[in-house]
Amino acid sequence: MTTTGFTLAYGRDTLAADLARCELLGAIRPREMPGLADLDGTLRAAMGAPIAAPPLRQIIRPGERVTVIIPDITRLSRCDLFLPILIDELSAAGAADEAITVLIGGGAHPPATGSEQQALLGERLRGRVRVVAHDSQDDESHVTLGNTSRGTPVCFDRAALDANRIIVTGAITHH
Repeated sequence: MTTTGFTLAYGRDTLAADLARCELLGAIRPREMPGLADLDGTLRAAMGAPIAAPPLRQIIRPGERVTVIIPDITRLSRCDLFLPILIDELSAAGAADEAITVLIGGGAHPPATGSEQQALLGERLRGRVRVVAHDSQDDESHVTLGNTSRGTPVCFDRAALDANRIIVTGAITHH
């Protein structure tokens, strides 16, 4: 293989890499896949008939508080594509928009900024549901539930503990 120049996906952009001085044995390239013709319809169908679980409409009860945990901006999960459909499903199940919280679970990363929150949720959810950016340094937003056998405190974000139901989303991706 004589190709030494590559374009690598990097966030929503690309980076060029030239490996001319390397002894390149080969390159593994992904198979091109066409996009879904009707992403919203496909997502709605999947949520209506999930694998090995009942649909949300059979799980969520009217009046329940629901927290949806999403990854922060450092993970390529495209929450802006599926989250509006998920929130619609929760609403159809009886969860009021005021009872739905999206918790941006950034672990030890800094809390998501306003523009990052908007990028994660997308335009369709602007102002619709409560959004909380996890802040691992803010003791007031956490509840200590106890300690491990080695004395390490086990703390949870209050936005998760205040919910009747927690839905965790994410993607399997390299990082």
